[in-house]
Amino acid sequence: TMFKEAVDKFHPLLEVGKVYTLSGGRLKVANMQYNTCKSGFEITFDQNAEIHLDNDTGEIEQQLFEFVKIANISSIEPGKNVDVMAVVKNVGAIGTIVSKKSGHELTKCELQLVDDSNAEITLTVWGDRATNAASQFANTPIVAFSRVRISDFGGRSLSSSGSSPVTIQPPIPETQTLNHWWNNMGGSSATTTK
Repeated sequence: TMFKEAVDKFHPLLEVGKVYTLSGGRLKVANMQYNTCKSGFEITFDQNAEIHLDNDTGEIEQQLFEFVKIANISSIEPGKNVDVMAVVKNVGAIGTIVSKKSGHELTKCELQLVDDSNAEITLTVWGDRATNAASQFANTPIVAFSRVRISDFGGRSLSSSGSSPVTIQPPIPETQTLNHWWNNMGGSSATTTK
């Protein structure tokens, strides 16, 4: 985790999918209210940390997911975070709301997701991801959404924060399975909204 000056210093240097060595962080017990990882600890870095790009030898596994089928989301408590792999069936119009908390205007876009459990759900994306949703999620891609929050606003739905990783066409076996389902049955089958 980084805050303020550390974000200003390091955010422009970091790229998803790259390998870095990090030093100078502080290890502490995780505040599980804000921690979306399964670890009981977290590391915070300030502007004095050292972060260097390292060679990717392929020994470090890519991001690991614990996917939940859309049909099973209704049995999970609202407020929990889940990983979902789905076809983006539809990209809604870009809209705005005013945050009750901050008073700022927020940009949002609703995506209709479907998977091979024959269920679909709405996922709201925010900010730049909402602004770019029409181009980023065009042509019904298969997308892995990590750590999206379950809501019960108007029935079960999902919400992605700006820090929720999104991987389009992830190079994992589940992508091929879902793609086969979509091309052979899913694109024309009836689905249940969760």
